Order: sequence, then structure tokens, then C-alpha cells
Amino acid sequence: MSVSQINAKLLDNVKLVKLTRSGIQYDLFEDIMKASSYIIKEWSKFLHLTERTIQRYKKEQKSFEPIQFERILKIAQLQQKGNEVFGSNQYFNDWMNSTIVALGNIKLVELLYNVLIINILMNELGRIEHRASIIVYRLTKGQDKEEVSGIGAELYGGKWNNKGTRIIYTGKSRALCTTEITVHTPLSIVPHDYYVQIVRCRSFESRSRWIDRELENISTRYLDKKCRG
Repeated sequence: MSVSQINAKLLDNVKLVKLTRSGIQYDLFEDIMKASSYIIKEWSKFLHLTERTIQRYKKEQKSFEPIQFERILKIAQLQQKGNEVFGSNQYFNDWMNSTIVALGNIKLVELLYNVLIINILMNELGRIEHRASIIVYRLTKGQDKEEVSGIGAELYGGKWNNKGTRIIYTGKSRALCTTEITVHTPLSIVPHDYYVQIVRCRSFESRSRWIDRELENISTRYLDKKCRG
């Protein structure tokens, strides 16, 4: 089973209910284990089972008990959420392997044997996701409407950057971007193919990535309305 198929199961409440009735067979557990970053030795600690017992489950194609079933699903959902929030499995693993000084430098991953801790980590991921989402806007000509690499500023420099520095200029609102354009360009000659890029990004320390872009055509009439309104 692919990672996307596993994720679909985790997001489908009907399928989850069916799983609670049928139980998790070893084959599904193995798919979840492969999609995660944890080896069987770690899973044995999470599930309070010996590696030998888990191997017996494989040999006998036995379903896991409800208590293990719950932990398997919780950890799989945590992994899925972590990958979504941090943007990659690697960054999420970095977070999970960070230490908690107050608990004697224990790593977060070492606490996954406890369902309560897993729930706390899920809530924390939700808070990180909420805090890290930033929406900015950028006006650009149609020919550059898909461009967010900052290569133009790197090649030619800009108002706030020297040549060699890759950057894109954005504003906190559409109105602010519009004002910046109209300060330097009379409305009568503003091109009709201007676009506004609505950019949502997430930043984690020095790492950032673009999540999505929506493109919306802006005509001179729109610019004029914004400036007069």
C-alpha cells in the first residue's frame, strides 16, 4: 500500500471505523511502518511488545490488539500531520528528535509509547501550523505571474537589495501593493495584464517554502478603484 493510500485511510472516518472492527493486520502495520521513520525496534517500544511478538504477528498474520491498534493509528496520524506541517519527513524527524531539557533531555520520539503524549504533540502541531502560516501579496506583469524565485532581483538588484541577493518583493495587502505601483506609474499607463500573486508561506527557523499561489487578473479599473476607494 502506498503512502497516499495510507493517508487516505487515516483521513476517512468510515474506513477508520471499519478498521476498528476488523483490526490492523500485520501487512497494513508493515506499510505504516515503512511510511514512517521508525524501525521495528522503536515500534516495539511504542506498542509495548517485544520484537519477537511482532514477528509472530507477521508469521501468523494476526491482528493487533485494540490497545496496539490505537497507538499504531495515532502514530501514523501524527506522522502524516507532521509531514504536512513541516513540509517534509526530514524536517518533522528533526523536530521529533529534538530534546526536552525539562525532562532530562528526552527526545520527543521517545515518548510515543504514551497516547496522551501523542495527543499533546498533535495539538502542538496544530498550533505550529496556525502560527507559521503567513499570507503576502505581490503585483507582477503577466509574463512573470508564475515566477517567485527572486531571480530577477538577484540579476539586476532592486530598491532594497543588491545584485546577487535573491529576493521577491511582497506586501501585507493588495492595497499596499497597488499603492506601490501607482506611486511610480500613472494609472493611465498601468498595463492591463498585471496580476496579483496571493502567496501563503510557512517558515520554520531559517527554512521556508512556498505552499501555494493563486493568480488573479487585475486591470487598470481595479487599480483605480483601489486607489480611489
